Amino acid sequence: MGKRLYAIIGNPVLHSRSPLIFNYWFQKRNLPAIYSRVLATDLDSALNLCQKLNIQGFNVTAPFKAQILDKIADLSPEVRVIGATNTVIRRDGYLSSFNTDVNGILGAMLWGAQQMNKVPALVIGAGGAACAAIYALKKLGARISVINRTNEKARQLAERFGINFWEFADLKQAVRQSKLIVVAISENTDLLKPEWLSCEQILIDANYVHTTLPTIAAEAGVYYIPGTVWLEQQARQSFKIFTDEEAPALPDNLVHQNPYSGRLRNLALIGFMGAGKTALGQSLAQRLRWRFIDIDNVIVHNSGRRISTIFQKYGEAEFRRLETSALQQVLRSKNQVIACGGGIVISQHNRQLLQSKTTVIYLHAHPQNIWQRIDKTDRPLLHGIHSLNDAVRLYNERQDFYLSIADAILDTEQMSINQATELLHAEINNLL
Repeated sequence: MGKRLYAIIGNPVLHSRSPLIFNYWFQKRNLPAIYSRVLATDLDSALNLCQKLNIQGFNVTAPFKAQILDKIADLSPEVRVIGATNTVIRRDGYLSSFNTDVNGILGAMLWGAQQMNKVPALVIGAGGAACAAIYALKKLGARISVINRTNEKARQLAERFGINFWEFADLKQAVRQSKLIVVAISENTDLLKPEWLSCEQILIDANYVHTTLPTIAAEAGVYYIPGTVWLEQQARQSFKIFTDEEAPALPDNLVHQNPYSGRLRNLALIGFMGAGKTALGQSLAQRLRWRFIDIDNVIVHNSGRRISTIFQKYGEAEFRRLETSALQQVLRSKNQVIACGGGIVISQHNRQLLQSKTTVIYLHAHPQNIWQRIDKTDRPLLHGIHSLNDAVRLYNERQDFYLSIADAILDTEQMSINQATELLHAEINNLL
């Protein structure tokens, strides 16, 4: 692994636009680093993969922001007060945590401390983002109230921070009595009504996916600050923590881009041999009701020759040419789960095709842990893999290629095919 690796963990996480932001900054600062997403059903699985891949730092999103604190010894002062983290770095083998959501809310408000003094502010929600918003608003002297669908959670939060509490049944009244409204919940559909709002209010959205607040704010004439502003502001502080460098300016439209525009309807599984691409691909295709395509099978069908025959008689260069041709052919169609050969990423052209035409999932499995399930009777020997050491060498040579084009990483060492299928099915459905 030549580049430093960073990521975001959560469930769901495939929707995150953080990789767009961080990879742009890494490129602008000429830093040898990659930022990706870690797919996991639970916190322990996510942390295990972070350790395996030596991920140097990661952002944390729901539902892990509070859960993870029990795993971290070094908590920053704001994390101790808020009770949640969204930024973690690895130092000398230990994890240290920070909360840059505070920077997100401060940057999103665009107000100075004097302007917020005694201003009535309502925070809707009771999770990590809501706690960060309350923490930031208290520093600015706002008069804060909290409300949540679960009244008890809001009541506990009010007692903890020494702020006011509203019953959820009184949401309309709470909104009307507030100058600043921070909506810090993931699902805000039909939460607010335009008639509750006035043009004198400010509405801050913590969510930038599946939100109806822009439409509601426009109808009510409210000054609306989208979740992408919060996202960028907290990411800037995370970047500083990760790299000790200031983040450069972002293009105006970057945080508003759909990361999967034009490529969501094809899912490519990449990874080393034995990682489970075929088994998972078949299972997931059936679950999504898409076609399953194995690139090697397309090569065999098109050439009329076995893979081993192509290697032995014509060499690897000819096989790679046929592989690229097969990939181009397959990508003319949609609604497919595509199992790619382990070496497809060697070609820069193939990497560009996969990045531009598919959602790429890197199935991670280290040869040392899956050596017994690797088929050693056919192609592996053609790559010069005669031992575990040979396999590890080849894995290391390809690792950066896998990571550089992956939209997300899934650890198949610690997850069954059924578990991986359900996780990916849920993540894809969340995007469709």
